Amino acid sequence: MIKLMASDMDGTLLNSQSVISEGNKLAILKARQAGIDFMIATGRGRTEVKPVLKRAGLNLPMITVNGAQVFDESGELLFSININQDIVLSVIDILNKYHLYFELATSKGTYSNSHMKRIATTSHHISTRPKISPKLAIAMTAAHLELLHVRFVDDFSEVLKDTTIDILKFIVFSNQEYLLEEAQKELALIKDITVTSSGKNNIEINHVLAQKGLAVKKVAEIKNISLEEVATIGDNFNDVSMLEVAGMSFAMENGPKEVHDIARFVTKTNDEDGVAFAIEQILERQ
Repeated sequence: MIKLMASDMDGTLLNSQSVISEGNKLAILKARQAGIDFMIATGRGRTEVKPVLKRAGLNLPMITVNGAQVFDESGELLFSININQDIVLSVIDILNKYHLYFELATSKGTYSNSHMKRIATTSHHISTRPKISPKLAIAMTAAHLELLHVRFVDDFSEVLKDTTIDILKFIVFSNQEYLLEEAQKELALIKDITVTSSGKNNIEINHVLAQKGLAVKKVAEIKNISLEEVATIGDNFNDVSMLEVAGMSFAMENGPKEVHDIARFVTKTNDEDGVAFAIEQILERQ
């Protein structure tokens, strides 16, 4: 019997318009009524998740920043795993070497050092989705940036000097995949970090202990739930760790085949309420 379910957001719970459909919302409420603890497990930070949930009228516990932070339903921080300063500086050196644009996900939100590159990156990412025209991508980018509350600084040194800010994740973007691949080769030599991806044109860098799968496992332990009683659902490579640990796992049809091969089941696409379909499959088995 499933008692805990963790779902990714982008490409999974969110459709191509970056919103939670009514079908997915109703399925989540149905799962909760059936006694299943439903939580978000995302690469986004909490400040990026809250507006999306609020728009859908939902209040859920969260695994955020790929497992670097976990919050209960009331918003209380349960645990946090940051990247230490020496490693942060080493990573920055490598990313700058390849002239890669990156953002810092921190304990106080997401920081960018280029408003122009932020807009260009977000617009390109949105334009790759099905049925999205360039004009619509630009409009969606403006709305997207309003919701994300990204903080812009002239130089990341401002952030690094602030001892009250913990660096939780690097989000790196490039349309030149070979640059990401070359950077990854050097990043692989740095101890205590893990490099994943939520799309072809990005990589995400966390502390090695900040992974969705490890966070799901820890939440299950806190709730005294066995991993066989856990279900997870995701669409991309930064979801793999939680798909591997759960007793029941679903990959989104819109995700890559490599992720399909890891999950136990494949559900419908994110534009076909794939999360709702997975929930229905779980409830039928209960």
